[in-house]
Amino acid sequence: MNQNFILPDKLRNIFFGVLGAGVLFLIIGMIGAWGNPSRIFTALLYNSFFFLGISIIGLFFCAVHEIGFGGWMISVKRIAEAMSTFVPVAGIILLVTVLIGMHDIYHWTHSELYDINGDQYDALLAKKTSFLNAGFFSVRSIIYIALWIGLVIWFRRNSLALDKTGSIETYRKSKMISAIFLVVFAVTSSTCTWDWLMSIDPHWYSTLYGWYCFASIFVSGLCTIALIAMGLKSMGYLEYVNKEHIHDLGKMIFGFSIFWTYLWFSQFMLIWYGNIPEETLYFYQRFNGGYKFVFFLVLFINFVFPFFTLITAGAKRTFGVMLFACPVILLGHWLDFYVLTMPGAVKESNGIILELGIALCYTGGFLLWVFWQLQKAPLLQTTHPFVQESLYHHT
Repeated sequence: MNQNFILPDKLRNIFFGVLGAGVLFLIIGMIGAWGNPSRIFTALLYNSFFFLGISIIGLFFCAVHEIGFGGWMISVKRIAEAMSTFVPVAGIILLVTVLIGMHDIYHWTHSELYDINGDQYDALLAKKTSFLNAGFFSVRSIIYIALWIGLVIWFRRNSLALDKTGSIETYRKSKMISAIFLVVFAVTSSTCTWDWLMSIDPHWYSTLYGWYCFASIFVSGLCTIALIAMGLKSMGYLEYVNKEHIHDLGKMIFGFSIFWTYLWFSQFMLIWYGNIPEETLYFYQRFNGGYKFVFFLVLFINFVFPFFTLITAGAKRTFGVMLFACPVILLGHWLDFYVLTMPGAVKESNGIILELGIALCYTGGFLLWVFWQLQKAPLLQTTHPFVQESLYHHT
């Protein structure tokens, strides 16, 4: 089995090409957005969150299967691991963005809203100051990123140690790390979205928001794992990855696309039916200001498209179909975070060139980083106790 990956120069040049295209779009977008720091910082925030989400899902994917004795995933484990190592990069960029651009992204940071004698006094936000204040917000943000980075490094080091020792103690330690991470992630995956994304609209809240964002990044992470696995296989690696592995990834992509739709509809229907002004404000912003088309395009790409494309077992087992479906779904969820953040912070739509430029820069950098990490360890962890289960995976 060909276990050691070497990044071909041609593929490296393609990744640098994507990065270069991103820089070009970024320059053009910055010219158009100059003088509008809210748009610049918010675009950087949501792109950072999107790629941070994809990265941390790499560790979530490994941890869930370690705890659940999911041996089939060993064939693609190193891909998910490599993705998770991008957490420090995206996390630090996001942290710097929210700390420096806090005043331009978040309405609740404006001091005049809390002057009881002023014209702009906001009684509702004044009641939230114990939670929504710059100091506590900054501390929480640092804690989220620090915890995720620490757990990613801990899990990765232990996984590499398992390559050398092959001991059952090292394997059991990976299960312990996975359990700790899942407990931490169960809390922080929701609270970080409340802080970084939902507080952009401080007068509005949704009890489904954390789950909604998780569903979006989980589907995006699964699509990324599937695309990299199929890409490596097309280059002659991962010969042990078969239709069954891709089928399992396809089933999860399909299932969580439906779950995302359930949350989307539940949130929309309850707010529409209740017709309470402070709740409908969220959708009013997205039905106006040039966002309405993208709002419904997101629903089509993230529900209608995967539903009819991946509904059959044969489609999920066909590499060509999956290679077509996964990038489209990734685009849909990227647009979803655009709709989640930009209307609240920027109000009127000013195009999407800047946002696309940042996304392309992130895409090129993410791929260069992940494929660089893939060269640091064997693609197949032959010392894992369940490796044989993955090699002969059939359903």
